[in-house]
Amino acid sequence: MSNLAQKHFNFDDEDVKIKKPSGHKASLDETQEFHFKDEDDVVTAKKPSKKRKLKKWPIVLGVLIIVAIIGIVSVYIMTKEDGPVYGDRCAGLLPITQNVKTAAIDAVKKDHNSVKSINIETACRTVKIDIVYVSGTSARVAESIAQDAAKKLDDAGGRPKANKSAFSDLFGTYNDQNQYEINFYLTAEDNAADYPIYGTKKAGNDNFNFTLASVRDQATYNKVNKK
Repeated sequence: MSNLAQKHFNFDDEDVKIKKPSGHKASLDETQEFHFKDEDDVVTAKKPSKKRKLKKWPIVLGVLIIVAIIGIVSVYIMTKEDGPVYGDRCAGLLPITQNVKTAAIDAVKKDHNSVKSINIETACRTVKIDIVYVSGTSARVAESIAQDAAKKLDDAGGRPKANKSAFSDLFGTYNDQNQYEINFYLTAEDNAADYPIYGTKKAGNDNFNFTLASVRDQATYNKVNKK
């Protein structure tokens, strides 16, 4: 039998072992390790650095600071004259000092025993007179005393009476500009049915308008109690 016939062929995978030739190169799927002569030196490849993410909190903080600065500047501009509410409305007003108000209060208390307390305040072009009467004071008496309080305040201001008016230019017109109007708020100790009483006097007009507790004139009520 020939030499070829003597060879045994086995196709069973379990018995087949293939030896790699000594010159075989590692495939791409095989792990390769590289060692240099110095065993302590190992070279590792660095991964490319990722893009840095911008932190949001410095941006937010910067925006808040800018908004705060704008707000502060706006408030300063509005308040450096006469405040954010009134602005130029208060320009050109004659002054009513605290001494003038105190003198008027003392004069009212001296001449009217029905007055328990009185307070006079100014806010831009408005004078507010609050009076508390003793029990038993009628609405008519209360209104009369309130009108007298306005006249005493005008007298304490020391300005000459305006032409054809019972009041000076303090409650009329000065340099072609209307001056102060007066708002009244009248109450009594016994909370009688007629109280509170609301009243007004417009600048340049000598007439007084009063409204009893029923508040028939809602516009007058709102005007007297506005801040």
